[in-house]
Amino acid sequence: MLDAFEIFQDANEGGDVTLKKAEVKLAGQFNNTFDKVFQAGFLHLGTVEEAHFDVRVE
Repeated sequence: MLDAFEIFQDANEGGDVTLKKAEVKLAGQFNNTFDKVFQAGFLHLGTVEEAHFDVRVE
């Protein structure tokens, strides 16, 4: 998971990164999973104007 998160961060920041096809796929899977978890975490809150979601890897 840590590898997927790091690849996602690199791809998301749009730096001078060259990703292999497998890494692009992994970053996409992380993004989809992150989005599902984000939505599930805020589902019970109802409608909010703005929210902050922080991912920490220890």
